[in-house]
Amino acid sequence: AQATYAFLAGPASPQFTQTMEADPGWTIGAAGDDATAGIWGRGDPNGTLVDGQNVAPEDDHTPPNGTVCWVTGIGGPAEDPLVSDVDGGKTSLVTHVFDAASSGIFPVIEYYRWYTNDFGNAPGLDYWRTYISNNAGVTWVPVENTQLSNNSWQRILFFVHDYVTPTTAMRMKFVAQDSAAGSLVEAGVDDFRLLSYPATAAVG
Repeated sequence: AQATYAFLAGPASPQFTQTMEADPGWTIGAAGDDATAGIWGRGDPNGTLVDGQNVAPEDDHTPPNGTVCWVTGIGGPAEDPLVSDVDGGKTSLVTHVFDAASSGIFPVIEYYRWYTNDFGNAPGLDYWRTYISNNAGVTWVPVENTQLSNNSWQRILFFVHDYVTPTTAMRMKFVAQDSAAGSLVEAGVDDFRLLSYPATAAVG
């Protein structure tokens, strides 16, 4: 009845790092998207203060001199980045296809995300979801499915093989949605990395 934990010891090698300062070639939008506002876009975020709290990031995550990240509310021509939270449904952000099978063992994905849903008429009811695919997006497996609101950048780190078999055709999808009665939903993604361990890594 006790849990078993596995730990890796050894140098992790970044296979790629995307700070979003340059366009990483990601895709805005996916099948089933229906948000009417708050569409994903890449740019310098504008913080939104509500009751003294930043519900949207004022700055990206990249230390020390980054300025650009993916953030909801700057993706459409009619969006006002100061007020456009996600409304009317969901908006998706999909990574490029990447290889998690050719270098080292135990590939690890790391990213930082911002998600708030705890203001408005229905606080705490909307979901933040992320998915991973090992067939270039033909099928998706859930990684995150949470209603937890964080008014800060959160580090997410996971083993690819905990969800899917690593392949040369990996993608991830980030989904923010507002399906409740007018809640205030803001999201961001920054500093996406693929790490791997060499065959000599010790597992204990």
